[in-house]
Formats: sequence, structure tokens, C-alpha cells
Amino acid sequence: MNKPKIFLNVGTYLPGYRGGGPTQSVKNLVEALSDEFEFYIFTANHDLGVNEPYENVDTNSWNKYGGVNIFYSSDQNKSRNLKQIFKQQNFSLIFLNSFFSTDTIQILILRKQLKFDTPIVLMPRGELSKGALNIKKPKKVPYIRFAKFSGLLDRIHYLSTAEDEHDQIQKLLKTDKVYKVSNIPNTEKKIALDTKEEGKLKVVFLSRITQKKNLDYALETLKHCKGNIYFDIYGTIEEKKYWEKCQKIISTLPNNVTVNHKGELPNENVIATLSKYDLFYFPTKSENYGHVISEALQASIPVLISDQTPWKDLETKKLGWDYPLKYYQKYTKKIDELSTYNKQDYNNLKKRIYEEFRTEGKLAKNIELYQLIFYQIIE
Repeated sequence: MNKPKIFLNVGTYLPGYRGGGPTQSVKNLVEALSDEFEFYIFTANHDLGVNEPYENVDTNSWNKYGGVNIFYSSDQNKSRNLKQIFKQQNFSLIFLNSFFSTDTIQILILRKQLKFDTPIVLMPRGELSKGALNIKKPKKVPYIRFAKFSGLLDRIHYLSTAEDEHDQIQKLLKTDKVYKVSNIPNTEKKIALDTKEEGKLKVVFLSRITQKKNLDYALETLKHCKGNIYFDIYGTIEEKKYWEKCQKIISTLPNNVTVNHKGELPNENVIATLSKYDLFYFPTKSENYGHVISEALQASIPVLISDQTPWKDLETKKLGWDYPLKYYQKYTKKIDELSTYNKQDYNNLKKRIYEEFRTEGKLAKNIELYQLIFYQIIE
């Protein structure tokens, strides 16, 4: 029996890594579901924020990468490539990984033009949460109105990984075709003990450097820390003016706080790198899932995050702490408190996280849920 064919669009994909969470989430999903479905991924022939095409990749044609069919398109040929693919291929399902991307809009327009009735599932990945909608709202709201009025959103099913976004999609788009799911985590697990030095705290921030990720807030909270804090930042600088603002804050930090921007971090090195730190610090303004939070926990380090993600009640679960952003002092206090832990205290903390975050049972249920949803939509 032939597997159902799923056309999957994502802005950037392997071997790229600058796209952050969506790239990793798609990779994990494809690996988990490839026994059941045959994936055809359509993506850019270059990584996020750079123009140079990937090496050893045939542009504007199908490739096999990691056993998966991938079409690496040049930017100027995307419309033509998409039109040609949909004329030639007969897919069982179209899976879109953005609500506002140019690719998604082109595909929805093509569906109307070519009049094909392949079912579509769309994963906004946090773009329709209240926090994300407030960024560039004057552009987003008119498009949503146009898309609803023109019929571009007819017969679309939605996947959401956060309760608030799930409800927001239902209200905003007037649809009940919304499925609540969780992202499929990387199954790699590591635990590195004896990394903590008393009186010091090695803190890591890993994300694209944009306003939404709230790095400036994290830096501001470090101003009042008393312990010796070593804060390493990994991530692509997407908003240069915002990064300049962060650099100004860095220049005002006290001598006991050392900050380094370590550049970009390829996906395959994420968990091994995170495991060397004592704390993952991520006071983000909005996340529909927060894949990097999952990766930090898989690396068995505690997380200190905002309450604007699906990761709730972390202290009760002994995984970390999630605070409202208005409680600025709580972040500073917690970082100082953790800096006083000795090696044994931290080893015990990491061991608890390792045990608490085992995912084997959850993973199987998660994969089964995706299969169920996809078959239901296809049929």
C-alpha cells in the first residue's frame, strides 16, 4: 500500500539552522511520521538571513536529504516552482508552517487559481497569539480580513500547540477546525553533571535575536545580580537596531556580570552545548511552543522563562520557573539564588529534571495523535 503523500512547506530547512524552532520541529515531526507518510518538503535554497545557496544541493529541483524529498527553491522562482509542482504532483495533504509567510499566501492563491481540492492543514506556530499579533498589527489585521473575505481560508484545518492560540484561532478566524497538539521533541537526551561552581552561574540564552524574544529584558535583570554571572548568548541577529540596544545595556552591566555573544549554533550541537550550562534563561514575550525550552530540559538544565509560553507550573514540576514579566525582581532574585548552589545541589537538580522530562510514553501518544489528525483530514 502506497503511503499518503504530504506536501510540507517551511521557510528554511536542513542543512540550515538559523530558522530556529520551526526547522527543528519540522525535522522531528518528519522523522517521527515517515514510516506512515511520504513527505515532500518545499523550502528555500538558503538559510534564514543569508543569500548564498547551500552547497551540494540542486536548486529548483527535488533532492534527497536525510532520506526525505526536498525541493530547494530559489527566491525568484518560487511562484513558478510551486505552480509546476501542484500541476504535476497529486498530494494527499498540504501542510503549511506559517500563517503570514509569502509561501503560504502564494499556495493559498494557487489553490484558488488551479482549483485543486487537496486538504490543507496550517500550523501558525504562534503567529496568531495575541502577543505576536501585536507586532506589525497594522499589516496583519487587514490581511486576515482580506483572506477571510476572499475565501483563501476556506476549508483549512489548523494545528496549535498552545491553549491561548487555539482559542484565538477559533475566535479570530471563526472556525472550529482547530486541533490541539504538542510539538514532537528531539528524542536525544544527555545529562552532564559536575558543571556548577559555587558562587558562579553559567547562564545561556539561545534564540533569534528579535524584540519578541526579549533579550534586552534579560540583560536588564542582570544589572542587579550580586553573584558572578556568565551569560552567553547564541542566536542569529535578525534585528540589528534591537541588537544595538542590547549592546548598550551590556555596556552598563556591573563587573560581576560577563556577557558574550557566541554567534549561531547549528541544530546538531544544541543539546550538547546547552548541557554545559547551569541555567537556560528565556523571558520571551510570546511562544506557541518554545522548542528551545524543550531542548534545554532534554539537556537536563533548569529553565527560567516568562509565563508567555505553554510551559506552565515549572516549579511544581521541578523543571524550572515561569514568572510574569511584570515581576522583574523575581528573575534577578532567582538567578542570584541559583548562583549560591554548590555542585551537589546542582547535580541533584539536574537529575530530577532528567527523570521528570523522560518523554518515551508521551512521545508515542504524540505521534499517534498526529497520525490520527492527518488521516482524519485526508479522509
